[in-house]
Amino acid sequence: MNHAERYLIWFVSAALATAAIAWIAFQVQQDGIAPAVLFPLLVGTVLGAALVAIGRFARRPGRRMAVIAAIGWGLLAVVAQDYIGHRYRLRQYNEELNRENPLAVAVAREGEMLPSFSNHLAETWRGRPVWWSLDLALTAAAAAIVTAIGARKSP
Repeated sequence: MNHAERYLIWFVSAALATAAIAWIAFQVQQDGIAPAVLFPLLVGTVLGAALVAIGRFARRPGRRMAVIAAIGWGLLAVVAQDYIGHRYRLRQYNEELNRENPLAVAVAREGEMLPSFSNHLAETWRGRPVWWSLDLALTAAAAAIVTAIGARKSP
């Protein structure tokens, strides 16, 4: 395998791992068992461990790049959790509209009644700026620290 193939495997695998971890984290949050500060640290730690394993498998990237990427993947994991939550709420909204009035679903889809993800994200941040920022920072930091430690110990 050449360098480009290894980087492609590393990138695609990291993206899939981030999406899977974000989905699992969203599911855990729905069950109401996500402690405020510990949960983002746990999500970041699991993500960092997955990134270390993927980096070892693909034999890419170097330590510095792995840590920078872990920060990015950690930030993306939090945004992905919000995206999954947004899609979940839209699905529930559509189901409720369908039960009440099927014509309202068509009107909602045609008009601006359904909020976009960017509006949802902005509203989430405005509603809880400290918590959302802390969630981003803790998840990304935990992923970066685990990746830095794991990359240092690579064989």
